Amino acid sequence: MAGQTIYIVTKGRYSNYKIVAAFTHREAAKACAALQTGKYDHARVELHQLDPLPDQADKGRAVWTVEMNTAGDSKVEHCWWNEIDQNPDKRDDGYWVMYIEANDEQHAVKIANERRVQMIAAGEW
Repeated sequence: MAGQTIYIVTKGRYSNYKIVAAFTHREAAKACAALQTGKYDHARVELHQLDPLPDQADKGRAVWTVEMNTAGDSKVEHCWWNEIDQNPDKRDDGYWVMYIEANDEQHAVKIANERRVQMIAAGEW
């Protein structure tokens, strides 16, 4: 079990933050999050490692939420939870949401932009 990835569905922010459910399969977690997402309250899927090894626990980096559109316009926010999702999610407004582990805000935007370019080249954007 050590090092196994689990998917936690969460909802709310700050004092309203709560865990909805935990899953071992990403697809099940995404389906649960879709059912929990309302007009004003977006459920998220967070990735966590069970029993992380000491070198995986803290790399001195932070997790950033980067929202980016096709033109590369971005909004960045420091995450207060440990969410690293390698698969970006597309919102209805044309922005992709990515959770990125990076040294700082500029580093997070750089990584997100590199992913954007790769996705555009692959026809996935």
